[in-house]
Amino acid sequence: MITKMIRNTIVLFLAAGLTFSAARAAAEGTVQEEEVFDVTFNVDMSDADFDPDVYDVFITGSMVDWTEPGENPDFAMEPHADDSDIYTITLELEADDYEYKYFLVEDEPTWDNDEWPGDPDRSISVTDDKVVEDIFGVQPGETSADEILADRPEDVTLNQNYPNPFNPTTQISFRVPENAGQVTLTVYNTLGQEVAELVNEQLGAGTHTVDFDAAGLTSGTYIYRLNAAGMELTRTMTLVK
Repeated sequence: MITKMIRNTIVLFLAAGLTFSAARAAAEGTVQEEEVFDVTFNVDMSDADFDPDVYDVFITGSMVDWTEPGENPDFAMEPHADDSDIYTITLELEADDYEYKYFLVEDEPTWDNDEWPGDPDRSISVTDDKVVEDIFGVQPGETSADEILADRPEDVTLNQNYPNPFNPTTQISFRVPENAGQVTLTVYNTLGQEVAELVNEQLGAGTHTVDFDAAGLTSGTYIYRLNAAGMELTRTMTLVK
């Protein structure tokens, strides 16, 4: 009897234009789950007025009901493993059209510090798994990512540590191009003796920042040396205790 009732109900649903699977699910009281896709959002922060020690990067938009930036930590973006200038997040989204923007958040949730005030919002159409590449503050259609990246130097650069003088910690940032090979960043005393190896690995193109803790060293001048892409750059820093 139950089987006959379900069969008759399915016939009615099919007559109404439903697919067989949808009709059977409706007749049996089950709910079909919408297919979701992995969408990875990458935003390049290298051209933004952005201090990673002060701000977090958040994404919000129609896909998350325009949750206020900073309100939900699940929508905070993280530095990419291969490039600290790129912040990334992967969201599971149903097939649909969405609008979104990126925001900087210091301490409390806020709508301030967005990429630009007002419209336009960014937009995306989700039909499958995809990776979105954006540049913070560059509006869609304003300038292509390729044009901006083409203007960036391809050479190795080594920045002055900050703060300097320091006690006992400081940060050293440097930039390497693609295919830089093995990258090393080493600290020496004025006698040429190695006191710390901060980096010894292959890194992605972009700007990278490392911390140097000199708590176990004496006051004085130290030399830090960067080797990458066949180039060697050095700078000095001063430890004052």
